[in-house]
Amino acid sequence: MRREGGPRGQDAPSLNRQDIRLDRLSKSFGDRSVLSDLDLLIPAGQLLAIVGRSGCGKSTLLRLIAGLDRPTSGTIAIGDAAVQSLQPNVRLLFQDARLLPWHRVLSNVGIARTK
Repeated sequence: MRREGGPRGQDAPSLNRQDIRLDRLSKSFGDRSVLSDLDLLIPAGQLLAIVGRSGCGKSTLLRLIAGLDRPTSGTIAIGDAAVQSLQPNVRLLFQDARLLPWHRVLSNVGIARTK
C-alpha cells in the first residue's frame, strides 16, 4: 500500500502491524468440516492471497480471524492476543452487504468508523 504522492515502494504507516497465527484451526457446521487442522503464520505486513472454489472455506477463515465466528477447535492469535471475539483492529469487507444481528442499528452503521 502506498500513500498518494509518496515514493513507490514506501509502505503506508501502521501502528498495529502484528503477526497472525493459526494453530490447528478447525471449523465445522454440523457434520460438515470446512477447515481442518489449519496451521498458518502470516508475518506482520505480509500480503497473502486466499484463493479457492466457492464453498471451500475462504470466507469462513476470514470470519474466524476477524472474530465474527468461533472455531470448532484450535486457536487464532493476532500478536500475543488470542482472538475470542470481534477484533477492533481487524476490518473485513463482505462481498454482499451484511448486518451483524447482535448489534443495534447505530452500531452496525458505525462499525467501520475509525477512532
